[in-house]
Amino acid sequence: MSLVQLKWEGDAGSIQINGTDYFLDQGHWHSPSEHSINGRRYDLELHMVHLARDPNVTNKIAVVGLFYKIGHHDDFLSKVQILSHKKIFNYFFHLFTQPVALGTQG
Repeated sequence: MSLVQLKWEGDAGSIQINGTDYFLDQGHWHSPSEHSINGRRYDLELHMVHLARDPNVTNKIAVVGLFYKIGHHDDFLSKVQILSHKKIFNYFFHLFTQPVALGTQG
């Protein structure tokens, strides 16, 4: 499995989950994907790792994952993001190494 990682300094953006702000810390890619949906693995998977700065928050890390399927470049589609038909899955976990069983919500 290949892994490439980028770490941001300064304000790279944030997300809010249940009233808690999580700030983008780093992103890394797995090839092939680390996770699968219905048994299908993807060519590439991006994990955007966000950290909570609030010391009173129990869940300090929020990870957003995106799957990639490698295909032909399309100039038009590269400028458009279509999210309306995408499925979103989320789950709560502890940092781990495989093998492990996860429960999903989605």
